[in-house]
Amino acid sequence: MDGPLLGATLATEEESAGVRQTVELPGHQVHLLADPTLPADVHETFETLFRRHLSAGEGADTLTSLTAEQATTLRTAVDLMLATAPDLCSGLLRHARYVVAVDGPDAFDSASTREIPGAAFVAVRCMRTPERVAEAMVHEFVHLRLYDLQATRSIFAPAYDTDTAPTVAPEWHETSQVSRWPIDRALAAAHVYVHLCAWFEQRAHHSQKPDLGQAAQTAAFRATSLLDKVSRYSEECLGPAGRDFLHWLTELHRTQSDPLSHTVERVAS
Repeated sequence: MDGPLLGATLATEEESAGVRQTVELPGHQVHLLADPTLPADVHETFETLFRRHLSAGEGADTLTSLTAEQATTLRTAVDLMLATAPDLCSGLLRHARYVVAVDGPDAFDSASTREIPGAAFVAVRCMRTPERVAEAMVHEFVHLRLYDLQATRSIFAPAYDTDTAPTVAPEWHETSQVSRWPIDRALAAAHVYVHLCAWFEQRAHHSQKPDLGQAAQTAAFRATSLLDKVSRYSEECLGPAGRDFLHWLTELHRTQSDPLSHTVERVAS
């Protein structure tokens, strides 16, 4: 079942149960999964997909219902996104069809996967403030956009295989259990960091909080590092559309970021 059909059917099941919740935008709706335990066929399929592709394991995490307060926080976060960076976020929101709450002792902060198109999963601990959940949604909606591009464009070379692809070593992951990333992961992360840099710079401009300026510098450094590393393998690993995408992303980052933020520094993960 593809993403749009899955999303539409989930929405239909929740509407039939009288629990459907949405964020209304011009020409688009983002659905808030109100009750993932709804005893309906597509909800059960959705739970199975989550378990198969994203869950850390039985008892580690679970899809959970949204409270009225959390739904309000999510709507306020969308308003914040559009008020802070309207050009960036209005485009990202078009790639989001569902926001889903996750809870549990080992739940991630946020996640998404190509196997569940259009769905962003966010931990309930990140829904305490609009600022935190807005950051999580920007992060995941950027991923959703790249998933959509991969479905319609030749981002990677025809023979590209993530299991055998060249790998790069992000400086901030030197001590991680996964210290090297294949090119597809590095490109996806670069895409996120370019947009997080823009997001944090806009947030810093609006709020004048020093930690937001530091977050923008960290994202800028990581974006620059990963774009440089991926570019070394672009002919080998990327398709025509992927090379165009990398060029566009590099130029976007170059024109929007402060040169001071490119200072090479070791940043804790």
